[in-house]
Amino acid sequence: MDQIAAALLYLDSVCDGAVELDAVGFNAYDSDFGKSLAARVRAGQTLTENQQRAALRMLAKYAAQLKSRGIELPALESIEITQPPVLPPKPRGKITLGKNSLVVKFDYDARLVETIRGIKGRRFDSASKTWTIPISQFQVAANKFPDFEIDPAALAAYNALAERRSANVSASAATSADVEIDGLGGELRPFQKAGVAYALANKRVFIADEMGLGKTVEALATMQAAQAFPALVVCPASLKLNWQREAQRWLPGKRAVIIDSKKTPDDWREAQIIIINYDILGKWVESLTGVGFRIIVFDECHYIKNYKAQRTEAAKRLAKGIEYRLLMSGTPLLNHPAELISQLDIAGRLDDLGGFWHIANHYCGYRQGRGFAKSGFHLDELNRKMRETCYIRRLKKDVLAELPAKQRSIVPLAISNRREYDRLADSEIPDEPGAHLVRVEELKQLAVSGKMNSVVEWVKNFLDSDGKLVLFAWHRATAETLAQTFSAELGYRVDCIIGGMDTQVVQSAVDRFQNDDAVKLIVLNIQSGGVGITLTASSNVAFVEFGWNPGTMDQAEDRVHRIGQQAESINCWYLVGEGTIDEDIYDLIVTKRGTVDAASNGILDDDKSKYSMARELIERVKSKKEKAG
Repeated sequence: MDQIAAALLYLDSVCDGAVELDAVGFNAYDSDFGKSLAARVRAGQTLTENQQRAALRMLAKYAAQLKSRGIELPALESIEITQPPVLPPKPRGKITLGKNSLVVKFDYDARLVETIRGIKGRRFDSASKTWTIPISQFQVAANKFPDFEIDPAALAAYNALAERRSANVSASAATSADVEIDGLGGELRPFQKAGVAYALANKRVFIADEMGLGKTVEALATMQAAQAFPALVVCPASLKLNWQREAQRWLPGKRAVIIDSKKTPDDWREAQIIIINYDILGKWVESLTGVGFRIIVFDECHYIKNYKAQRTEAAKRLAKGIEYRLLMSGTPLLNHPAELISQLDIAGRLDDLGGFWHIANHYCGYRQGRGFAKSGFHLDELNRKMRETCYIRRLKKDVLAELPAKQRSIVPLAISNRREYDRLADSEIPDEPGAHLVRVEELKQLAVSGKMNSVVEWVKNFLDSDGKLVLFAWHRATAETLAQTFSAELGYRVDCIIGGMDTQVVQSAVDRFQNDDAVKLIVLNIQSGGVGITLTASSNVAFVEFGWNPGTMDQAEDRVHRIGQQAESINCWYLVGEGTIDEDIYDLIVTKRGTVDAASNGILDDDKSKYSMARELIERVKSKKEKAG
């Protein structure tokens, strides 16, 4: 009896009610019984022989725990039965496995109702007079209702879910996976395959890789692997052309069309991939709802963080019932965990994290009458819970071995002055010296003017999703305009470095960018800021205008790619006006990058070279016009 009493008292002292699966104390099934026996011992009551036998049968499974404390149990045969066995009481209720949840059934009892209302994600079905709870809440339910009958299938479902979630945590940071996808127009990097594998396994997920790692490619590859067509892509207006371009590259044979307020194809419903921007989503909800999409992608998903916004309501309506839902952003949470609530709702993942009120109260500090707290709570726990169910994120530093020293990407942007641009591009060029060079400059000016709104939107999206950015222009006036525009947009002074500035002023601007975390943008013109300046606080550089040759561009890129540069791999973004001379200049730079004289470092700044290149550029413009016509 003394050994049994010691065992009961020890297990009771270390048991937390079986809330945690920590192999300490009683498990969920023994907790209530074990604690009741320990209470008898503590009160000085002697256990009957039958109670001792029942206790020994139960305690046998804790032999290892007890042995570690020096407690050896007596043999069961040493206790004789002197009273008839006591039959266990009839279960007060039952927990069974439903379609996608657990079903809890019991005769009405006010105390039991109050107990189940304390379980996250519970719902009452008035028709069947039963409660449903998420499978993830099985352990909680077993603890709260120790005298309920439990269907073995319910326990098996919970164990399977626990194993899957544990595997998901590892997969959410994986940098490789064994996935082969037929029909892609390129080869995925190993970490991109891991992203696809996670999306295929979990279907409704956040792809939150750091910017520059290829979230767009992962989404397109997921479509192909799942054959989830037709597909709907919702993104900022400045990214629509990029999505169409990437879809054409990675999914050859699939037709990708853009829905636009000005020129939407009449046969857009017949496309495999439909691309629309957030700004007009609300107007198209009715037309899009009946298409039967198998996958929906929300790029830069922080656009739907405000549950009151019209586009968020439209996104929620469209996403409902769609099998695959991918929410993509380098930072889906910008300022506060409350921003995740509407995104989780659209992804169909609220219940997996405990439901709206649990998320609002536990992670966001919501209090009636006071709203959300200024900062979030339990954020490490929130991150782990999301990784268990619906969140994959890899940083550039995690996959550096797979990345080149420089990654150059074209970002096609629509221009707002198409008629004016085309009229100039189609007009005759005077037969006089320098006329081609003048025309190139005129076209460049129209291109940058026409894409300026798209540039501003792209840069703002970038700064929301990533770290610092170095922004280059060719003309001083363009650089100054950009700095003024972003100073107003961002709420702090955006420094601009151009020719003729005092060296102390330049150094002060560089120091602010390098050392102040709040300063995320700096603007330079290529000729003055492209040499002699170190901006290694960033690993991203973007060009609004381009120089005449690869050497000039390479030197500008190298402002963030020098000794001391943090990421060791940089992203170079070329913001190209669609159907403008920007495309021809970029193509010319790429061509000459492989052919220029290495001894000269690719610099071709003399007037003769500029005249020659200007004539070549105009010939390219005309040739493209003739082919298009």
